Amino acid sequence: RSVIMEELKQGDNSTVELEDLTGENRYNLYHHLNALEGVGLVGWKMLDNKTKQFHLKEPNKPQVSALNISGAEIKVKNGAFKKLVEACEELSGRKIVLPELVGHVKNVEIYFHFLWDK
Repeated sequence: RSVIMEELKQGDNSTVELEDLTGENRYNLYHHLNALEGVGLVGWKMLDNKTKQFHLKEPNKPQVSALNISGAEIKVKNGAFKKLVEACEELSGRKIVLPELVGHVKNVEIYFHFLWDK
């Protein structure tokens, strides 16, 4: 699902395009897209009578918010990544990553889970 989210972050895609980009078969994609749609992170529109184009959504009261940061983005924004690591270390009270290991980070996923008053 994080790969789907990362691809949709780059722009809207149909299931055929997502199939090519992710290497997943269409049936698996629909399963994951339905789950992401169910929590309000993904939406879609019909391009014609047979093609759904999926996009990221920003729900008003999300259950979950996810940040996906690729290794390539980390390399480009190394300073910002180090600040993020330092903030996470401060919040958690423990060392997470040594700065010299930044080049070895494949990706980072951060999830925020929300509780809303009903």
